[in-house]
Amino acid sequence: LISTSTKSTDVLDSTIANIHFADNINLYEQIRTAQWKDSSILPLLNFLQNQMTPTIDNLPKFYGLARFYRVIDGALYRIFHNKHSSERLLLVIPSSEVTNILQLAHDHATTAHLGRRKTLSRLNSRFYWPHMRRDVADYVRACILCQQYKPTNQKPGGLMKPIIVSESWHTVGIDITGPFTKTRRGNHFILVVVDYFTKWVEL
Repeated sequence: LISTSTKSTDVLDSTIANIHFADNINLYEQIRTAQWKDSSILPLLNFLQNQMTPTIDNLPKFYGLARFYRVIDGALYRIFHNKHSSERLLLVIPSSEVTNILQLAHDHATTAHLGRRKTLSRLNSRFYWPHMRRDVADYVRACILCQQYKPTNQKPGGLMKPIIVSESWHTVGIDITGPFTKTRRGNHFILVVVDYFTKWVEL
């Protein structure tokens, strides 16, 4: 019922190492240290790793939770079984590290500010914490860069308005092009004039 292990290499390969976060081992150590400081995670860690029995009133609760969790090298993982019954271990993220993980999963240079669904998929294949779906949605919705640059947040382009011209040289377009190789007179730009009616060009 109580599940512990001392081998973390395979777990790291399937969790943190496959996320293109910088300095993965330091991230793992940071999360593991934070787990032991988290008041909601610490009792379960002690129960699984140190066989520290909680109060009698909470004993059924902890035995019920124990089958869903495993401790590996002092870090707590959530056990997840997919539809093929294969086992996957998700590193449990303490509340103090949630924002950090969201930043790395959404804001990091290798993640390109993915949307809510892709960010959630990226995270819940490797990590676990309560209310992850809600936290991801709130974080992506509040992202300033996404609000400014995502196509779905951009205003539609203005409608094209044709310019009605009834005779030549009534309306012209003027532009300056260059720079070009300087002439003997020291000129290196060309004034371009286009008649809107005939499309005649004068340089």
